[in-house]
Amino acid sequence: MLHKKGAELHGLIRSIPGLAASTPRRGQARQLEAVFVDITDRVVLERALVQNEKLKTLGAISSEVAHEIRNPLMSIAGFARRLGKKAPDYPEVGIILRESQRLENLLNRIRDYLRPVEACLTECRVNIILSECLQFLYPEMSGKDIWCEVDVAESPAVLADHELLRQVFVNLIHFAILAVDRDTFFSVRAFESERTVHVAFSKRADNAENINSELLFMPFDESGQVGGLPLCYRLVKKMGGALSYHAEGAQAVFTVSLPKNELSALSLPHQAVHTATEPGP
Repeated sequence: MLHKKGAELHGLIRSIPGLAASTPRRGQARQLEAVFVDITDRVVLERALVQNEKLKTLGAISSEVAHEIRNPLMSIAGFARRLGKKAPDYPEVGIILRESQRLENLLNRIRDYLRPVEACLTECRVNIILSECLQFLYPEMSGKDIWCEVDVAESPAVLADHELLRQVFVNLIHFAILAVDRDTFFSVRAFESERTVHVAFSKRADNAENINSELLFMPFDESGQVGGLPLCYRLVKKMGGALSYHAEGAQAVFTVSLPKNELSALSLPHQAVHTATEPGP
């Protein structure tokens, strides 16, 4: 189902034949009672678990491959440099050195991806952090005539690391800024299910349905198009949440899902964001 705010909801419908359905009186319409069970949290968790297992396996393989490649790569590059001094006119030596440097950059990305992350989980308000990030990136958005449609009302508190979550939001917004054309927009909306708060970042992408969601979050991209998505995935995962991707028609949607802080005091002051952030004149 689609919520009126655009959120995707998943549920189970259990039908129960009503009394009037079994013994209807003359002129009385048949009735059918039903119960709708919200399983959005379950679906999000299942998606995250499947993706997590795939990425965990890929990460373990990447670590082993990176470890086994680094030593012979250093030897190859070292001998190529020595050969280049003896035979500087051989163009093949330059090719070996460039390819060795490319592989070394890949190994460094894998190393940074596997590096441990420390998180200090506290009570955070999604709308407040998102407002800080939009203000921080406003000059860049304004310079490119890009604006953000925001639909984030007062959200329940989540358990997260404020600085890490801010870094995630900044990276996702910056990724959207780089991906959209001038004089256009992207959108951010938040919605909640029983135990989770979801923040969806949407932008138009003609190839949205062809994007490989698993490779998006792995450090193998050489074009720089995925930006800090691998890091964002690790940071959200460290905070006990999930970062997922799916296509909604021509829209590419990245969703950050974080657990609610159910023990928080509801009397804490809130700051609401429910506006469209546009470049000024």
